[in-house]
Amino acid sequence: MWLLKGVDNVEHPSWQAQLRGSKKWFLEPPPECYYHCNRIEVTVEKGEINGRLVTSHRTRESY
Repeated sequence: MWLLKGVDNVEHPSWQAQLRGSKKWFLEPPPECYYHCNRIEVTVEKGEINGRLVTSHRTRESY
């Protein structure tokens, strides 16, 4: 499994299409929100096309 870590600062909307296999994304909160926001895990399956990731805001204390 590959683990790529970095910060994406994208000015324009982006999308992805998963052509084969699956991909699991682990989205970490930014530093200013680290102790208040949850990590998000998303699995994209073959054939899925995603325009953007939309989530509700939940803090770590929400669970």
